[in-house]
Amino acid sequence: MTYRKAWGQIKAMEGQLGLPLVEKQAGGPGGGGARLTPEARNLLSKYFRLVQGIEEEVNRRFRGIFL
Repeated sequence: MTYRKAWGQIKAMEGQLGLPLVEKQAGGPGGGGARLTPEARNLLSKYFRLVQGIEEEVNRRFRGIFL
């Protein structure tokens, strides 16, 4: 994925969610950078919990059907 496309998708998500996901720092002597906002970290935490729950349910149903 290109840099431009990635930033476009981030901006689209920020617009849909109504909150910032990435904090940018302009370049300088140490160079620039970007980091996730606390809100983005919170969303990722919730997403990983959701995925874990889905995996647990799929495994439970698989065992019930096939084992």
